[in-house]
Amino acid sequence: NEGIAIDKPVHVSGLCASKVLLTGSVEVVSEEKSRVDEAGIAVVDTAEVTISGLGVLSPLAGVAVVNSQDVVLGDLEVVGSAGIGVYVAGGSDGLLDRIWVHDTVEGAGPGQKGQGLWVEDGAKITVAESVIEKVHLAGAYARKQGTSLTIMDTVVRDVSKGGLYDGLGVSVEVNAAVVLERVVLEGNRGAG
Repeated sequence: NEGIAIDKPVHVSGLCASKVLLTGSVEVVSEEKSRVDEAGIAVVDTAEVTISGLGVLSPLAGVAVVNSQDVVLGDLEVVGSAGIGVYVAGGSDGLLDRIWVHDTVEGAGPGQKGQGLWVEDGAKITVAESVIEKVHLAGAYARKQGTSLTIMDTVVRDVSKGGLYDGLGVSVEVNAAVVLERVVLEGNRGAG
């Protein structure tokens, strides 16, 4: 029951997501504020980090990237996270490539309703060749000016929850910028 805390340049590679499964969590301790307190993988205050070939079954958020540049998350499965599947904030930038985020549940933190991907506070992220499914409130959520989210060659489907403004494939608030290229939005309870 361990998580991974990363605060320096590193390359972490597992055999594959079905063979290497992280089931614990670590504290997210950063110079910048973070919406999540704990995650299965926490990348904070660093640069040049690559993580691939892992499964994350965290009792809290799946992955948190805060105040970190040149981060690449590839070939990851993030399943059953409480609150947020993947959280990126604090001016972080990077690539989420071939990730599968699914079956999230509502968390205890403010606003953490089981979103698949939450990007805010000036983060700049590209999501490519990925699947976000069976999550709650929003498949991908971008908020605050200076935040940029590009999603391409990705499927966002089966987003659910029981309120008026949820079940959204992609949600954008407070002047964030979002670009969708060759994205399939299907089966979402609310709008695409």
